[in-house]
Amino acid sequence: MPEASSIFCLRIEILDSDPPIGRQFCADSGLSLQRLHLLLAEVMGWAGTADYRFKGPPRPGQAALDLTAVDATTCSLTLKDLVAQVGDSFSYTYAPVQGWIHTVTLESLQPPEADLEVPQCLAGEQACPPEFCDGIWGYEELLDRLGDPDDPESDGLWEKIGYDFDPNWFNLKDVNQRLQRFR
Repeated sequence: MPEASSIFCLRIEILDSDPPIGRQFCADSGLSLQRLHLLLAEVMGWAGTADYRFKGPPRPGQAALDLTAVDATTCSLTLKDLVAQVGDSFSYTYAPVQGWIHTVTLESLQPPEADLEVPQCLAGEQACPPEFCDGIWGYEELLDRLGDPDDPESDGLWEKIGYDFDPNWFNLKDVNQRLQRFR
């Protein structure tokens, strides 16, 4: 089991996204699940105001974790209760009604004295989809419609998401500026 104040370097990816929509980031292993939710939302680009759910595999001597936002807010579990060893992963669902399901995988452990300011995003791929889409499939449909000049609602959709939206754009600097409030 890692030390109480280890730094976990993780990867979060939206399930079934192609091309992958994901981020690599580092965080303190002792984050409460409520703070972890806010961090994951910020790293991805979500507003963080929707319901959420964590699902983790069973650990020796423990049952599988399945916590809703209400449970996560009131429990004393932390990030290190969800993943303990490199390769461990858990599911994070943001806005369950829309179906934004993510897999979060522990990629490496760093000692507490590592010269790494946390939380910190290290890399990412693709823009965060608009929250109003119904999961990855609704997002793919949105992208198809935005690319169809004959779609009668195309202009309204562009107006809704912003004319400067680029699904291939990821801005590492912006993410890390947003993460400063967690430090």
